[in-house]
Amino acid sequence: MTGTSYTGTVYIHSTPDQLWTALTTPDRSRLYFDFVQGWMAVESSWMPGSPVAYRTSDGQVQIEGTVLEVEPPTRLMTSLALLYDPQVRQDRPSRLSWVVEQMGEVCKLSVTHDDTDGETQTARDVATCMPAILSNLKILLESGRPRLIKEIVVDCEAPEIVAAFWAAVTGYDQVVATDSYVAIADPHGVEPEIAFVKVPEPKTVKNRIHLDLHVSDLAAEVERLLSLGARRADGFPQKETLAVMSDPEGNEFCVFG
Repeated sequence: MTGTSYTGTVYIHSTPDQLWTALTTPDRSRLYFDFVQGWMAVESSWMPGSPVAYRTSDGQVQIEGTVLEVEPPTRLMTSLALLYDPQVRQDRPSRLSWVVEQMGEVCKLSVTHDDTDGETQTARDVATCMPAILSNLKILLESGRPRLIKEIVVDCEAPEIVAAFWAAVTGYDQVVATDSYVAIADPHGVEPEIAFVKVPEPKTVKNRIHLDLHVSDLAAEVERLLSLGARRADGFPQKETLAVMSDPEGNEFCVFG
């Protein structure tokens, strides 16, 4: 059964022409379009029926499609086929629509991914990546530069275990998973990704960089973290408004309440 897998809206201080340029040119799209395999530049003549290709910096086409409708600078619809792994290649092409509405000094950008066969891998990947893409685009157009911090990287022995823990802690979604690298992302596209990279050596000293979490109920959150596999970190003062914890591999982090 066909359906809609994702709808998203962002309000950007921009003109329709500036937004259209960002959506349709390789030099601009590579600064915000981050989709599973990394930053991608879009290429097309943008004529109805013409091909669309999103390439990573190594020149590989990771996403392809065909222009279905185009009305510069307010409406663009393409088919969408993801190519970066055998599983996602099995999904038939779906549809991606971008609509720009000017509202005074602000543009409303609406994105819809539909014509999918239910909960496909393509549907899941679009729903996971698109919030960050829209957030990246807003930052680029309003600040004049790309998002500065893409991700925070954590070295660990078992990326899949540590990533699963932190996904449960934060509510993030898994974006990429290999034997040596797992990345999780904020489903709202606001915060940087967190990546977990496999290294051969175990943790031996206090980590030089750690995450600080801010919660409304410190005691309840500490109990939740303990149930997920966290531990209270030894050698650190535990205060009424602060708990120092460690994840399953001993990486310390702070929880403020």
